[in-house]
Amino acid sequence: LQALEELAMNYDQKAQEILLKTKELEETQEELSKQSRVMHTKDGELSQLKDTYSNQKKKYTEMMSSLLKDLIDVGECMSDQLTKPSFGGAERLDEEFTVMRLYISKMKTEAKSLQSRVRQLEEERVQHVQLLRKSEDESKELHTRLHGLEVKLSTLTDKVDESEARKRQLQETVDTLNAEVAKLRANEQLMTGTDAQSQQILAGQSSIRAKLDEEFKRQSELYAAQVKELRDEVDKKQRKLEELNDQVHNLKFQGDKSDEELVRLRKECEEKSSKLEQLEKAAEKREQARQDLRGLEETVIKELQTLHNLRRLFVQDLNSRIKRSDNRLKASRNSSSTNQLNQINSNSPGQQPGAQPNTEQLVVDFDDEDDSNQGGSLAQREKIMFLENNLDRLTKVHKQLVHDNAELRCELPKLEKRLKATVERVRSLESSLREAKEGAMRDRKRYQLEVERIKEVVRQRNIAARRGQSQIAKPIRAGHAPTAPSAGLGSNPYAVRPGAMGAP
Repeated sequence: LQALEELAMNYDQKAQEILLKTKELEETQEELSKQSRVMHTKDGELSQLKDTYSNQKKKYTEMMSSLLKDLIDVGECMSDQLTKPSFGGAERLDEEFTVMRLYISKMKTEAKSLQSRVRQLEEERVQHVQLLRKSEDESKELHTRLHGLEVKLSTLTDKVDESEARKRQLQETVDTLNAEVAKLRANEQLMTGTDAQSQQILAGQSSIRAKLDEEFKRQSELYAAQVKELRDEVDKKQRKLEELNDQVHNLKFQGDKSDEELVRLRKECEEKSSKLEQLEKAAEKREQARQDLRGLEETVIKELQTLHNLRRLFVQDLNSRIKRSDNRLKASRNSSSTNQLNQINSNSPGQQPGAQPNTEQLVVDFDDEDDSNQGGSLAQREKIMFLENNLDRLTKVHKQLVHDNAELRCELPKLEKRLKATVERVRSLESSLREAKEGAMRDRKRYQLEVERIKEVVRQRNIAARRGQSQIAKPIRAGHAPTAPSAGLGSNPYAVRPGAMGAP
């Protein structure tokens, strides 16, 4: 009985322990179910974070691809010789960034070449200005030489005029001597007459001859004075005509020279205006690219900030999850160890193998998730570092482009001022050329009018002289003298026609 009582007591104790263990097992199962539910919720949150991260990654790749396309557009605006790189998918982003790095280096070299080209154009412009000044100095020297030649020409014309005056004086003396010789010959012929009839006629006509001689002398003096006056006037007009011709030739030469200089200046002005338009277009394109890059830079900074915040939150969440999973694993391991010890002491080994695989599977799952999270975080960190480095390079290139654009904008007003100065100079040359042409036309018209007036005066005086000669010659031809003396007088034209004495 005592043994039965002990057995009953032991049985009661064991039954109570079994009840306690079953309760503990139910509690642990409830905790495991709670942890599994929590893990399912965390898995859902993790999948959501992965989706958001993938979306952010896609958005970032699209943004970077648009930035690269904008950079390519900037390169095309800078030069047409740059080869346009081809884009692949999002998987080849690293290769695309290396290609774009090479493209940006080419853009740098192209910008440097543009800057050197602008400097070369500036040096060429300075050389052209120096050549223009040299040509102006040479034109001034030629003008002074031309003025000296004109002075020499005027002195030579004065000498020619003096020689013409001397020649005229000699011609007048020759004419007077010829008239005297003619008179002497007429007197000699009259004196040689032996007939009494001729002596009577000469005695009767002595008074008439004296009157005719006086009239001839007066007419010859008058005609000589008129001829001298006309010759002097013709010489003056001829001198003035030569001066006007010289002026016309000088004006033509100056006009041709100014035309050539005007054409050259127009060509230079057109070249400078075309270069200035090209530089203005390049500056506008660079300004537009700079504004676009500024907007893209702001968007990239915002997106990088959001990406950095998401990465920080993701890392914090992973750290908190790892800590919680470590604590739970420690608690589960402690509980499993206590359960194993209690089950070894007890005689119910059938329930432990069901709980132990669950805990081991949970530990394995947590280890796999930790490894995958660590691997993903390392790859993401490497990509983020690569993108940050590329962004730094892009910002440096953008700053360089902004600096070059600022230099070009500083040089632009100088070129505009020089272009305005050249345009004003061209206009002044055009106005001076127009005035010179108008003056030449006026001088030509004045010269033509003067020549016509001189011709008209000479023609009228010739007509008047011819009328005077006909009136004087009629009384001589109508004399009632015998045939022999009249034939003797008519045989000498110098005694009858005083117009011949005034002829040169």
